[in-house]
Amino acid sequence: MFSCKPDPTTSSSTIPHDRKQYAGASTNYCRCSKTDKSGMFHIGDANNYEQKAEAYREKTKEYIELENDPLYVVFDKAVNLLNDLRSKKHIFAWQFGKMIPKREDAQLAYLYFVPKPHKEGTPLRPIVSSMHMPTTAISKFLDRLIRPLFDEHIRPTAIIDDADLIRRLQTYTENSYFTAQIYIQCYNKKDLSIV
Repeated sequence: MFSCKPDPTTSSSTIPHDRKQYAGASTNYCRCSKTDKSGMFHIGDANNYEQKAEAYREKTKEYIELENDPLYVVFDKAVNLLNDLRSKKHIFAWQFGKMIPKREDAQLAYLYFVPKPHKEGTPLRPIVSSMHMPTTAISKFLDRLIRPLFDEHIRPTAIIDDADLIRRLQTYTENSYFTAQIYIQCYNKKDLSIV
């Protein structure tokens, strides 16, 4: 973080020469963050940022600050599970190698926020980063294993994103699936976390 207030040691005609007035002044801090869509940088008041983040956590009641670090407990459980599966020959050595976490890369998942300056009041978009969790390699491996089944059986009825929705609506219209009895409802879900 850096101070938004001028440095009292800087010589400028706009800064008063009496440095004592800065001694008791509270410092406002700015936060420089990358924005959610444009990739531009946003500079905002750090206190405001923290208040919005805290308000989000209070409102959703989905996140807590941990009192102790369970990283290595989770890491050890993941390793023990994989060792057990391997020793019982439920998985092959190459599968074990794909799923085993690396201690030096392991991190707990954490919540952070990205400002949305294009919206009124500059709300924050919550993001949970779990890229380096000890269980991430297991999840990715299982996803690659199960994805073909999903694509074959579920994909025809699942809508993945807004572009997919538009394509589906066009297809339904072209195939005359819509009747007067069909209603479409759209929802704007707030407090949606991106994992």
